[in-house]
Amino acid sequence: MEKTIEEHNLLPLAEIGRVAEDSDCSVVSLYVQTHRGRIVSLEGNRTQEIRFPVGNNSKATALLINEVKDLCSKSRSGNFTYTLSMKGGNIRKVFLQRNLRKQYPIDPPCG
Repeated sequence: MEKTIEEHNLLPLAEIGRVAEDSDCSVVSLYVQTHRGRIVSLEGNRTQEIRFPVGNNSKATALLINEVKDLCSKSRSGNFTYTLSMKGGNIRKVFLQRNLRKQYPIDPPCG
């Protein structure tokens, strides 16, 4: 039995809610692809700025290593990009961009 549009869209809309809740203080860009009113994919990114006081280069480096460990330990697919803002040899800010890509197939497949 085919799901209604509302039933089909529950999972993608919940994912949007999770991204917003996890965002804390960041910028989220999201693209929603639909087909006949049903969400078939979400694609976007979230950019987060983390500030560090002078002398905390080890904490900034640990943050980046933990991002890699998180992707590996949870066997997740994805990627992240980082930018460092440095002053006088000290990492002052780390900008992390995490990407989101999810597909939501339509049941039954249309054809």
